[in-house]
Amino acid sequence: MYIVSDEVNSFGGRFLAEELERLIELLVDSPVLVGHRKDKLPVARTFHAEIVNRGDKTWVKSYFYWLKSAKGALDLKENIDGGIYKECSIGFTYLF
Repeated sequence: MYIVSDEVNSFGGRFLAEELERLIELLVDSPVLVGHRKDKLPVARTFHAEIVNRGDKTWVKSYFYWLKSAKGALDLKENIDGGIYKECSIGFTYLF
């Protein structure tokens, strides 16, 4: 999934290109939640992330896994394969 880019987002913020490498470090082994729902269990876990170019934008792309036998796993797979889920967002806090 494409996580963040160096493009200005809908909230008027953006990640600088030099911050993307650190973000990759933080993403690996992080849980994947649907809709930032912290009251629900994660549906997957990130195992790899990398910087990729998509057109003229630099993106962080993450790779994650989930259990085939988990509740909702087939729906998740079909929505990813069908192009419904192709980008996502991150939840984070910052110091300044």
